[in-house]
Amino acid sequence: MRNGSEKRGRRASPAVALLAMAGLLAAPGAATADTGRDALDDLLERSLEDLADVEVTGGSRRAHRLEDSAASVFVIHRDDLRRHGIRSLPEALRLAPNLAVARLHASGYAVSARGMKTELGNKLLVLIDGRPVYTPLFGGVLWDMQAVPVEEIERIEVVSGPGAAAWGANAVNGVINIVTRPAIETAGGWANAWASGEEHGAGVGQVFGDDTAALRIYARHRRVDDGAAAGGGELADGWRQQQVGFRADRVRGADEFTLQGDALRAESSPRVFGAVESRAWNLSAHWRHRRDDGSRWNLHGYLDVVDRDDPLVIRDRMRIAALEFVHESQRGAHRLTWGAGLRVAHDDSSPGLLAQLDPGHRTLRWAHAFVADQIALGPRLSLDLDLRLDHNPWTGTEVLPSLRLGWRPPEGGLVWAALSRAVRAPSRFDRDFHFPAQPPYVIAGGAGFDSEVAIVSELGWRRRPTDWLALSLTVFHHRYEGLRGGEPGPGGAFVIANRVEGAVWGAEGWATVRLPRRWELAAGFLELRKDLRLMPGFPDPAAVRDQGNDPETQWLLRASVGVGERQRLAAFARYVGALPDPHVPSYVQVDARWSFVPGPRTEFGIGVRNLFDARHAEHQPVGGLGTPEFGRTVFVDLRLGW
Repeated sequence: MRNGSEKRGRRASPAVALLAMAGLLAAPGAATADTGRDALDDLLERSLEDLADVEVTGGSRRAHRLEDSAASVFVIHRDDLRRHGIRSLPEALRLAPNLAVARLHASGYAVSARGMKTELGNKLLVLIDGRPVYTPLFGGVLWDMQAVPVEEIERIEVVSGPGAAAWGANAVNGVINIVTRPAIETAGGWANAWASGEEHGAGVGQVFGDDTAALRIYARHRRVDDGAAAGGGELADGWRQQQVGFRADRVRGADEFTLQGDALRAESSPRVFGAVESRAWNLSAHWRHRRDDGSRWNLHGYLDVVDRDDPLVIRDRMRIAALEFVHESQRGAHRLTWGAGLRVAHDDSSPGLLAQLDPGHRTLRWAHAFVADQIALGPRLSLDLDLRLDHNPWTGTEVLPSLRLGWRPPEGGLVWAALSRAVRAPSRFDRDFHFPAQPPYVIAGGAGFDSEVAIVSELGWRRRPTDWLALSLTVFHHRYEGLRGGEPGPGGAFVIANRVEGAVWGAEGWATVRLPRRWELAAGFLELRKDLRLMPGFPDPAAVRDQGNDPETQWLLRASVGVGERQRLAAFARYVGALPDPHVPSYVQVDARWSFVPGPRTEFGIGVRNLFDARHAEHQPVGGLGTPEFGRTVFVDLRLGW
């Protein structure tokens, strides 16, 4: 638990932090001319050429080699998570240079791609093994309830830019695709534990079966202590969570079957009006079939149940069922993918102290159909034409097209360009939200609130000029229409309406240097500019500010180096520019971790977060909890395998 009376320390400048991090990594690297094999670090043994061959699906419904993807895609591998001592999904996403991640309080985060970063961010689609985890309540993600064990993750594909033509509404600014490891590709079991000055937890997992049929189970507990307030003292923002889950895989001839699920219970620290309590479970099934002619199809269905009681806001019960079919085939120069799906949600809510949804009960239905054609126009030129029709219960059918052109220059690499239309469909918070919980209302949902629209153009370049260097650069422009604001309504209430338009543009890029069995260095940046304004009509000064509090600049640097055969040192630094409105100062965060591998499946680590910064804020206050600040903390972790 943090000391609320700890005084604010001096912040390290970006240059000082960068030099200090370089010193941490250079010393052991210089003393280790012949690094040995880290028994757990098998991924680091692979070259950049091997990693470029990794197939990703987050940018489209088709599996592409990362090097061939005509999109801005960054992949976080499982060993990246382990080397840096990552224990939660939002902290894992900090490793991606094309995302902005801000910690709101002890367990809450805001995650965005290309701007629009708010507590209720609703323009980023998150998938876990193909299952969307955004809530129809507000179209965003409850990050405190997404607790996939790090040991289960194979990779995280981070796609910045629209994915609506493939995945539908809400994939406006990006797609995060979390892929877990098939049970048939794992063996044995594991147990881990970790502790720091602000949290502790433990987990255990076991695999049963062989390489044709296997079952993996896990259990996990995590507790995050109350955070520190800017003026001293503690915030009632702690979080306790228990979760269990399984994944079963079977291969029989040309068929692959997967059944997986999770169940969790969580609650916050006691608050003035009562603790926030959550209970949830999900069940997901895949049937994949490959035919002799090379075509394949996938049938995917899932159930998702979330009960969340927030006495201050609302109490909600959400039940979702979905089914989708996808088919892929090759016909000459055409790689054709098509599919269709249905999703139904039953939502029951009851008022909290401050707000209500009216009506309290709704049954919502969505349907979609899509087709995508990847055309080889020549040995160096390809064209992707995607079209999706999305039907939602609020605005009817939305047309979501995308065009992507890729060219391979003779010297190597890929130059690509894209033009897309994406929408953020209305949610219950747009149409049904009322504040306060009883009339007369100050804020009321807008019955005429329409979809928010984005027209996005992108130009990108990716190249691997040597076996040890990979580069990626993308410039982008998003033109928005009908973003959420407000206008006067009946009875004096402020009614939610489409009130903001404008543009967001910028550039993002990264470089990776990797020498297998020795060391890795990666750097990245994101530059973002915004020009948003009110549409003609009633002035709503807060509407533009509510579109997100985003820094103009952020960069990151991370490195890992072997020290002999059994030790590794990893460090991660990021600079985040100041937030404009309300103002939050810029900061530099440097994390470092040393690990020791005494045996083939055992690892011990010790590290520190915020090495050079005693305390900093990352976002403005949310949820009436006061201004949180996050400071230096030491952590230890242990992993045992068998």
